[in-house]
Amino acid sequence: MQDDPVYQRWLDRLGVGSCGAAERLVPSDARYAPRSKACLRAAERAGRGAEAMLTYNTVEGDPVRTYVRILSAGQVEVFVDGTEDGFGSGTWVYRKCDNLREALPLKC
Repeated sequence: MQDDPVYQRWLDRLGVGSCGAAERLVPSDARYAPRSKACLRAAERAGRGAEAMLTYNTVEGDPVRTYVRILSAGQVEVFVDGTEDGFGSGTWVYRKCDNLREALPLKC
């Protein structure tokens, strides 16, 4: 994993405030992680940094962790850790989004 540039970017990321973590989520359920989503929205409106970790399980039960980050410059970035997904890519993925609406669910 040391050769993975996205993982390295994850390790080198700037620290921001925490919006907590939510696990065993169903992406099609619009009600998932209400506290984390509200915290991220408030950070976006206030122009301050924040991060939430959202863990989804694949059909096979493998965890896929998605880190949604609001940066103080108003940018939104998303890191997806698929390294434990035995039937997926098994890699890290990085996306930049124009706003939180694009990031939840991931459409950027």
